[in-house]
Amino acid sequence: MVSLTVGPGRWDPTCYQNNKSLPHFAVGTDARHSHRNFASGNERTPADLTPFIKSGKKVGLYLRKTDEYRYIIDLMNMNMHDSTVYLTMTYDFFDGPIKQDWMDLLPVWFDADQCGMSDVKPLKEHGKFTVSSNPWTPVVEGEVVGMGTHLHDGGLALRIIVDNSTEACNSVARYGETLEYIFKMPMSNMHGPDVKIAEKHISSMSTCYFNDIGVRKMTKDQSWVLKGDYNYDEHPGNSEDGEPSEIMAIGIAYVAVPPDLKPPFE
Repeated sequence: MVSLTVGPGRWDPTCYQNNKSLPHFAVGTDARHSHRNFASGNERTPADLTPFIKSGKKVGLYLRKTDEYRYIIDLMNMNMHDSTVYLTMTYDFFDGPIKQDWMDLLPVWFDADQCGMSDVKPLKEHGKFTVSSNPWTPVVEGEVVGMGTHLHDGGLALRIIVDNSTEACNSVARYGETLEYIFKMPMSNMHGPDVKIAEKHISSMSTCYFNDIGVRKMTKDQSWVLKGDYNYDEHPGNSEDGEPSEIMAIGIAYVAVPPDLKPPFE
C-alpha cells in the first residue's frame, strides 16, 4: 500500500521533474501536485514519530484543508480460494494551524524503480545481488527525523548511502518472527511445481531514528543512493511460472522543513 497526499503546494522531491511519474499518475495526479507520504508491505512497519516529539523536537505532518489522501493498494492471496478482506485506517490529528516554531515533515521517497511502480526484476535467481536507485541530489535541506524501508522475500537489508561513503540508514530484514509470517503449503499442493513460495516471510524491517541515523542533516551538496541487498541462498524468494517474482527496494526519509517551504520549480 502506498499513500499519497494530493493538493496545491504538494510535490514529490525525487520525482517532480518527471512529468510521467507512474505512482502519481496512477491516482490521477502528477508529482508536482502530490507526494508519496507512507508505504507499508506485509511486514507493516510503523512510522512512529512520537519518540522524536517527546524528545523535544517540534515536528509534525501538517495537513491542509485542500489536501486529499489517495492510495495504491496491492493485495496478495497465497491461497487457492477467494477471501473477503477489509482495509481499515484510523487517523489521529490536532485541529488548527501548525504551531509556532514547529517544522513540517517532507517525505523523501527513495526507490530502485524511482518514479515507477517500484517493481524490479531480480538480478539473479540464486545467491547475492544488490539493486540500487539512481543517485539523487537533494533539493531541500533539513534535519532527517527518521527512515522506514521495504524489501521483498529474499532481502537482507536496505541501505541508504550518502556521498558514496556514509550509511544514513541500514535497515535489516527479519523473517518468520510470528506464525503469521510462516507459510505452510496445503496438503493438496495446489500451487503446482511452477510456483515457489518462501516458507518464512519478512516479518519486520528495522527503522532508523535518533542515533540510528548516520546522516542527520540533508543538504543540497550531497548525493543520496538507496541499495537493496538480497541473498536467495540465505532467504528464498518467490517465483511464478518458473521465473523469480519481481522485487522492491524502497526507503522513505522524513525531513523537517519550514511549513511554508516552496517547491523549487516555482
